[in-house]
Amino acid sequence: MESGKVAVYNTTGGAMAIGGLTLASVYFNCPEYLEIARQAASALYRQFAIVGFTSGGCGDILQNSDSETAVALATSLFTLYETTGETEYLQQARDVAHLCATWTVSFDYRLPEDTPLAQLGANLTGAVWASTQNKHGAPGFCTQSGDVLFKLYRTTGDTLYAELLRDIIHAHAEGIQPNGKITERLTYCDSDRRGSRADGWETGWNETNGALMALEIPGIYVRTDLGKLYVFDHVEAEIIKSDKRKTILRITNPTEFDAQVTLFAEGAEESALPLGDNAFLNWQDKVKVKAGQTVTYTIKKK
Repeated sequence: MESGKVAVYNTTGGAMAIGGLTLASVYFNCPEYLEIARQAASALYRQFAIVGFTSGGCGDILQNSDSETAVALATSLFTLYETTGETEYLQQARDVAHLCATWTVSFDYRLPEDTPLAQLGANLTGAVWASTQNKHGAPGFCTQSGDVLFKLYRTTGDTLYAELLRDIIHAHAEGIQPNGKITERLTYCDSDRRGSRADGWETGWNETNGALMALEIPGIYVRTDLGKLYVFDHVEAEIIKSDKRKTILRITNPTEFDAQVTLFAEGAEESALPLGDNAFLNWQDKVKVKAGQTVTYTIKKK
């Protein structure tokens, strides 16, 4: 820590740098950056991803396997795919996304009735195991929205990616305390504070990834050409009319909180293009739905 020298080699701690180099190669028009990204991606995929073990993201767990390097590598591989158009990287991103799924709680775990989370009726489906060292579930990935899962769903049409991401988004809400703070703990194991969301504590990265989820994942994704939608937000939606000019949605907010839902609608031509980064800046359709109310919203086709 004092010298800055590398103490542990052969980890995937730098997985996100692959995506950064890929984007930098375009921004600076520097092909060398892309070549380095390719080489790094090949090495990390070959040495780690195909054996189901990524590590090095957390400074406190050394070589233990962790989830954050898995999602970082998946994100970087998909960035390579969007930049180069080479389907090899798409398949590799899918493979590593499947590894990410193994870190995610896939069912509604039942805690002892006397624990705080059980008394709250918390649904822990979608909580993300942080690592094999600290043994707790966290609200989301450290520190990302998980938008690579949305991009995979958009590109492949496979709703399994969307379902996984929706579970993760909804589990994040289970960690929010009455004062608006959140911690990295949705503790459903015996490591410490079992069944607690650690009320009174706060963890900055869980505030960050929650903000990223709200920004980078649309509340409702609509394919106007297919007459289909997928809801990621805590609302219900259906298409009640669709023709060549417009698509009309009915949106219901069953929660106790007013909502502002971001819509991302596109047709076949648009969906075939790379989404890229910061696409949310162009998502102009936002619908306000008060608690317990239902509204209709019209999307005009381009």
